[in-house]
Amino acid sequence: MTAKQGKVQKKDQEICLKEENDLANLLRQSCYDNGKERNPKESAAYIHQLGLLYQKQSYHKINMVRSAALLNAAIVRQPDNVETIRNDLQQLCKNIFKMAKAKNIDEDLIKEADIIKAEVKRMREQTEEELNRLQIIPSGLVESKKREKMQEKINNIIKIQNDITEKYTNIMKTIVNVCERVMGSPPCRYVMTGLGSLARKEITPYSDLESAIVLEEGVQNQRNYSDIQEYFRWFTVIFQVILVSLKETVIRFLALRSLNDPDGPNGDWFYDNVTTCGICPDGFAPHANKTPLGREEKTSKKPWKTELIKPVSEMVKYLDGEEDLKNGYHLADVLARTCYVSGDQMVYDNFESSIHKKLDKQKHNGLVSLEYLRENEKNILLFHPGENIPMIYGLKETFDMKRVIYRTATIFVSAAGRRHAIKEQSCFDILSKLVENDIITQEFAFQMKFAVAIACEIRLRTYMDKQGQDDFVKINEELEKDAVALVDMVGADSILGYFEAVYIFHWHARLDWKMVKNVDFSTETTIIPLVCLNLKLFNEGIRRMNKMLLELDWKNKAHLDIAQQCMLHLALFYTELGRFPEAIEQYQKCINTLERDKSETSLLSFDDVYHRLGDCHWRMEKYENALTCFEKQMKCYEISDSKIVDEDTANKMSICFKRIAFCLMELGDYQKPLDNLNKALQLRTSIRKNLENDMQISVILFGKANCLIIQKKYGKALEVLNESLKIERRASRDEKVNKTVADNLYQTGWCLYKMHREDDSLKILKEELEIRQNLAIHPEFDEEVCDCLAMIGLCQIRQGNFEQALNTLRKVLATRQALNDDENQIASCFYHIGRALLKLGRKTEAKKNFEIALCTRKHSFVEQTPEIQKCLKNIEKCLE
Repeated sequence: MTAKQGKVQKKDQEICLKEENDLANLLRQSCYDNGKERNPKESAAYIHQLGLLYQKQSYHKINMVRSAALLNAAIVRQPDNVETIRNDLQQLCKNIFKMAKAKNIDEDLIKEADIIKAEVKRMREQTEEELNRLQIIPSGLVESKKREKMQEKINNIIKIQNDITEKYTNIMKTIVNVCERVMGSPPCRYVMTGLGSLARKEITPYSDLESAIVLEEGVQNQRNYSDIQEYFRWFTVIFQVILVSLKETVIRFLALRSLNDPDGPNGDWFYDNVTTCGICPDGFAPHANKTPLGREEKTSKKPWKTELIKPVSEMVKYLDGEEDLKNGYHLADVLARTCYVSGDQMVYDNFESSIHKKLDKQKHNGLVSLEYLRENEKNILLFHPGENIPMIYGLKETFDMKRVIYRTATIFVSAAGRRHAIKEQSCFDILSKLVENDIITQEFAFQMKFAVAIACEIRLRTYMDKQGQDDFVKINEELEKDAVALVDMVGADSILGYFEAVYIFHWHARLDWKMVKNVDFSTETTIIPLVCLNLKLFNEGIRRMNKMLLELDWKNKAHLDIAQQCMLHLALFYTELGRFPEAIEQYQKCINTLERDKSETSLLSFDDVYHRLGDCHWRMEKYENALTCFEKQMKCYEISDSKIVDEDTANKMSICFKRIAFCLMELGDYQKPLDNLNKALQLRTSIRKNLENDMQISVILFGKANCLIIQKKYGKALEVLNESLKIERRASRDEKVNKTVADNLYQTGWCLYKMHREDDSLKILKEELEIRQNLAIHPEFDEEVCDCLAMIGLCQIRQGNFEQALNTLRKVLATRQALNDDENQIASCFYHIGRALLKLGRKTEAKKNFEIALCTRKHSFVEQTPEIQKCLKNIEKCLE
């Protein structure tokens, strides 16, 4: 390229970038704040234009694939001009043929994609049928029968995965044949290899494709090597254009500068939730791109290019880890396991042989790349089952199945295979080889094979159910049912067996696979209770803990520690089921064993048990008992000889002071709680560096404000509430859906009302109302929405807006009656409606409402109470 041509290209790039940014801005205006489209038909027009714009930027071949993907994405949105977009797509294919100097320009890539799509559909239907034939292994089977069912499950999953792998490979071969027909006979011998889940035989009917093209050794020495490279680059473009024409390539995978570039000026903002996420090329982002084209574009953080179209010796160099260290592709790990897809078998055999020689050499020399060791260490933290399982607990909607389930098993089996230079590809075969090499036992390998089978089944079922690559599994909020959909998929017993096995295998990974036989700890008191708690399998947890308690030797110190753990877990399970007396019984047993066992090595502590026991009493509304427990908890810290309180103890003491304060408030004491809350606040601020986002401080401040409100110190309460609200707003990602903010706003509105600042109060309450309505499933029947409207009605009366107040309060009354609310609340509604009517001069109606309020209140109040007296006085006014 001449200097002049370079300047022209640069100017064209600048023009295209401006046009792209303009289109992106229009698209952004048609999207919600979360990057999802308001109207896909409307956004299709901008996506169509983006596709045409990328077609102009042929200086990067990958832009041709981006263009095709965008045009297909526009068609998916079903705009009125679908035929026009199809014509543009066909024109793009013709332009590619021309630039590629294709031998056969009459091939119809879009028609070929439709034929392949029919094959894909059949593959998915067959997979669905095979999955439907799988059975859940029931709990309570005798060991021999259970083992038989587990082996059957392993065999069935292996068969299903092998079938999908074969069908997937055949689909790829079909596309390769089309590419060869278009481009003409290959200029040298080559092989297309599958990478990732395809190579491991863990592919799903909705997985993206990771692949590489390996050329015969010696081709790099030929004079026409650059022409050979160009052939396979355009070959890859055509391959990927067919793939994206299946219409399952999500736009955010394309890494467009204007839509999804985390390092760019626009950021990563667009979220394509319209296109099905299924069979497509690997993502184009810098950290992905495991495709033959690799990365053609440099970025500021990764200023180099990579390509997976190389001769054998050049491709094998990736296993040294140097390139891996640079670009973060994990190529060394990925290329260590490949599979034959299409091409020359001898080239593939040479490539595989070279890989295995390299791995054997690394093993012999004790050399493993620094990046590989770092990656393993990172994965140990990222996919630790004990860390990921608690992510599920307390969620309202979904959790990441791929992170919590699938990768937690397969990523470490694959890593163990590479660490020991095992040639086998699939996790099942690697585990068999680990036994043969005396790395793990036969029995443990069986347990891990079952775990891998369960992981694969859950992943398959999730994708098939979602009809796309969607890793998020829905939570089931009904406690009487299994907590999450994955338990419904494979059964509780299988899930527990899965986590028990991967937890132990994780320790093998932590010890760099040097651990022979088993790890010396009990999963029954570690991972199993954790899984039961977080998947809400409380009854299963109770069964297992009781079974363990029956088998323990209570004279054995080690067994006594296990007993304490079992009783604590039992108490937690009973608490979650609302069986508080049984929970309290277990907590008391914990305390009794602690009193007998004075050893400092005990796994439990008095303060923790007293805290949990107090919480149990609190939930039963036995506040005196709860207060006693929290006071006993506080005494545990007072007996310490050390004057310096460590951070953990300070945090526990702060929480304890807060709970004592709340108990006292429930018991009608509002002076002592202030002292306790101040102590809690002092401790909390002493250990927290960032106070601005600390929600615990906000909770303490909110408690202080409530005490001050009861004492009618509204001005001071308002100051505290404002301080608390600032923290809540900063800590909340979206304050419009934050219940904590709404609670604070209500109390703030109340204080302002009591201080006769009705205008300010009304402004605050309207903000609260918006949040409450967003949070409520049925706002018209929501009690908190009702309370907020009641306060708004009072403010409107104070403002003199009696008609508005009347309408508001009648809505409140209708809701309270529908909810069969407390009689006093209903009486209050009638009373304030009467006030509004009286101000409007509608005395007859007002009198009727006051009489209903009076009649209702006489059931609860004696004649002399202010509530009764107010009703009587207002009735007199109506008679004047």
